[in-house]
Amino acid sequence: MALTKVPRRYFPCRYRYLITLFASSLAVVCLYNLFYCFNGDTEIDGPALVRFDPNTSEVARNGSLGVFRIAIPQYFPKANRRQFERVIVIGTLRNPDEQEAISRGSLMTGFHLHFESTKTPAEERDNAGKFSKGSEADTGAFHMHLNAIKGVVAESFASALIMEKTVDWDVNLKMQLKGLASGMRLMQESNASAALPYGDRWDLLWLGHCGMRCAAASSFLLAPHDITAVPSRHLMSYRREPPAGVKNHMRLACQIEEAVGSVAYAVTNEGAQKLLTALLEVAPKQEKRFDVVASRLCQTEVLSCFSTYPAIMGRRSVDCEKGQKDSNAVDLNEDCPSGVMFSTLDNLDSLSNSTSKVKSAYQDAVIKEIDPAQFEVPHTMFKWRDDRGEHEISL
Repeated sequence: MALTKVPRRYFPCRYRYLITLFASSLAVVCLYNLFYCFNGDTEIDGPALVRFDPNTSEVARNGSLGVFRIAIPQYFPKANRRQFERVIVIGTLRNPDEQEAISRGSLMTGFHLHFESTKTPAEERDNAGKFSKGSEADTGAFHMHLNAIKGVVAESFASALIMEKTVDWDVNLKMQLKGLASGMRLMQESNASAALPYGDRWDLLWLGHCGMRCAAASSFLLAPHDITAVPSRHLMSYRREPPAGVKNHMRLACQIEEAVGSVAYAVTNEGAQKLLTALLEVAPKQEKRFDVVASRLCQTEVLSCFSTYPAIMGRRSVDCEKGQKDSNAVDLNEDCPSGVMFSTLDNLDSLSNSTSKVKSAYQDAVIKEIDPAQFEVPHTMFKWRDDRGEHEISL
């Protein structure tokens, strides 16, 4: 039997071209996904999204346990992973080592920052002399914050984190913010997209302060066992008592009506516009305290403000450090804690040497050292009150 010769071309040329084009496109998509799944990001990663629908949940209808969908996206575009579009450091850094330390700390803990150009100390003194009220320091700080807020508005940043030069933060900052963001979405009853990890109903997130007060009607997020929460006995610079029920090693987040100090805070673009309007109005009246103006806007609900107790970010004491240097102290870091448990700036050497363990800033800490790679978001409870009483959900 004669064998039939099988033609070599199974498909006409035009079909082979289409198949090749389709296969090439599919390969490009796969490579694109792989690139972003494994690519390291210089911005702070977004959190697992906690979605709460007030229109369909049982919480909204009768105050009982609500129906939650917790969605952890496997992948979303890099542009949507940014919690803050810009991280800004303000203040005149008189010592180059200060800027180097802050820069190293930010890189070691996974985010990139920008130093805001400021006036020289002499220029600040000249500017302060033009005002008859307020101290020189308050005047200079006020204008630094004013200029930073102007920049956020002018550059149309969706959000920005603004930090003073004396800032310090925990080596576990990214995980701390991840837990806070999930709680803020619940407090706002927000179903915002992944591009808005903190929700879509906030203006000011007060991350570094010296005391705060929760709004009376606020729901709140409570972490009863947070090893990064500094006990109140060590927060001597705080000018407000802890919120009711907050004990050592607890951290509470809520909507606030007041805060003191402005070492670190985040603003949305809309919040920055509101804040800028108020700052420009009070500047001619010689108001020198930025935190006073911001607190007033929180209290009158012009701004929707949120914060934590204790604060997530702390402040290094310049006076303490100067005194220790003058006395030739051996361990400067141990005697001048900044209000964060596992200080980034105190552990720069360990972080730079890829040491797995970092040390606590406090000798009486329950956990003396940890491996940041093993730190997880603490267990939290979401609590709220309505006309049926008090309720809580374990997250």
